[in-house]
Amino acid sequence: MIVRIWEARVTPGRLEEALVWVRRDVAARALKTKGCLAAEILKCEGDTPRIFLITRWDEVPKFEEGWLADDVFVDARARHVTPV
Repeated sequence: MIVRIWEARVTPGRLEEALVWVRRDVAARALKTKGCLAAEILKCEGDTPRIFLITRWDEVPKFEEGWLADDVFVDARARHVTPV
């Protein structure tokens, strides 16, 4: 199994807007993509709010989260990891 961890720093004050987009668009697209077994969204509030999308795949995914228009995200990155 491959675990893909996407982490995005969110512009302060825009966390709820970002969460709506991740739920409705990104997680939904991931779950419809071949090989995706599960998706989980986590948030971290505070001075530097963050969103994490953790997806589990039965093979290395060919998936990109994309970007929400505007300046909702400061930056984002994804990593593929494997359980030990």
